[in-house]
Amino acid sequence: MDPQTHLIYLLLDSNLPTGGFVASSGLESWAKHGLGGPYSAYTSTSAAPVSGTSHGAGQAGSQPSRAGGQVHASKRVTEFMEAEVDNYAMSTGWFVRQGWRVVEGRRDSGSAETATTADDIEQTLQSILALDKTHEATLLSHVSRRASKAQGVAILTLYTKGLTRPPGYATSTGDIPSDTNEEDKETSEEREGREEIAGAVVEGYKRLIRRGLAPGHLAVCWGLMMAALGLSLEKGYHLYLFLHARSVLSAAVRLNLIGPYLSSQLLLHPTNGILARHEVIPSEVEDEWSGGRGDFWDWAIEAEKGPATTWPLGEVLVARHDLQHSRIFNS
Repeated sequence: MDPQTHLIYLLLDSNLPTGGFVASSGLESWAKHGLGGPYSAYTSTSAAPVSGTSHGAGQAGSQPSRAGGQVHASKRVTEFMEAEVDNYAMSTGWFVRQGWRVVEGRRDSGSAETATTADDIEQTLQSILALDKTHEATLLSHVSRRASKAQGVAILTLYTKGLTRPPGYATSTGDIPSDTNEEDKETSEEREGREEIAGAVVEGYKRLIRRGLAPGHLAVCWGLMMAALGLSLEKGYHLYLFLHARSVLSAAVRLNLIGPYLSSQLLLHPTNGILARHEVIPSEVEDEWSGGRGDFWDWAIEAEKGPATTWPLGEVLVARHDLQHSRIFNS
């Protein structure tokens, strides 16, 4: 099996900190403000009068109401998810891609023939920090920042505690057969060197977050982790958006807007088309972020290619999340 496919199976585990039980991405606020309409997938079937009707007739009369509620809920939740995922991809996806490129560039330099110094690691950390602070400035509410930070540090903790090699396990003794030739052995040593460099970058940035020197937003941390694990940008970015869409549908189930079976249907069918619109931008089209170190007018060019908000109403709903009298999620 392709190692990247095996890794994706692991990262799809619903027990991982990918937001489904913490953040609703504005869905709870959207529903509380009445934008989802009066129906839900589980409209009460006991509203019809019981007197003068048989039990079977009462059930038959309730079926159209139930079916209509499911159709309405399906359409409304899909409309929300489409607008929200589009906005999420356009406003945070750029930071995922740039974070991946920063770490991947450092991993590529970590071959057996190239010595990597502490200064190189520090320079990489500063590039990530500048990217993270830019992301902090682009998030439009304290609710968005709070949810993003909570999930970001959880992702890095997942990498350091759950996805690195266990103690006493090395590639040279576990992954490579005994008849491996010398050329393959050099490749494995190079891979170990890259893993060591990526691990040092992740650990260093996690310390900056713990000390309060870095925001630690989810998009940047996700790009870091994907590059550290050796997952390609295309697969890592698609997984990032897929997990977000799944978390929105999971929140819809917890809010009783739709049921679990309908959630699976929406995740399989309309979600596929929504995510297909956000294929990763090739590196020759989207240049690497300069970090503010380019020419004077580079900021204008980067602003046109960089993150953008496409759903202002969604941003307003997220910002109003804390004004709800009672709430389940923290965003």
